[in-house]
Amino acid sequence: MSVTPSHPSVVVIGGGQAGLSVSFYLKRLGLEPGTDFVVFDRGPGTGGAWQLRWEALRVGSAHRINDLPGMDALGISFENADRTLPAKDVVADFYRQYEDYYELRIVRPANVRSVSNRGLDLAVEYTDGQGARHELLTDVLVNATGTWGSPFIPWYPGLDSFAG
Repeated sequence: MSVTPSHPSVVVIGGGQAGLSVSFYLKRLGLEPGTDFVVFDRGPGTGGAWQLRWEALRVGSAHRINDLPGMDALGISFENADRTLPAKDVVADFYRQYEDYYELRIVRPANVRSVSNRGLDLAVEYTDGQGARHELLTDVLVNATGTWGSPFIPWYPGLDSFAG
């Protein structure tokens, strides 16, 4: 795991599609990844929630996957991705290329445990891949965690007895 600054201007929680998009724009604004902003992702590798998709799912077979901002600079697009490979592998590969190209320095695995007010700052407590606890302060926090890790399931009559 890379060394993180003790007080980055921005902390982004989530290194999937939303977190990578935010990172692109932060870098475009002149902020330096790993110094001015830090992105924490709890997953062990690139791909966000796509890592959890089933093998049979192919790019373009269920729904459209939008390109990340600036992805065209890499010469890759989900529009012309290999449709014979599992989507989870294609997405992980494209996101890895994107992270490398823009030198985003995503910190993973890192699990944010809590965020609390600390005066004018926000205190972010997280654990690294070895389970060690760390804390840093930030001015701005972006929640880019998505919904796959803890989806909202609305209540409906019969939910308790529904077996699938």
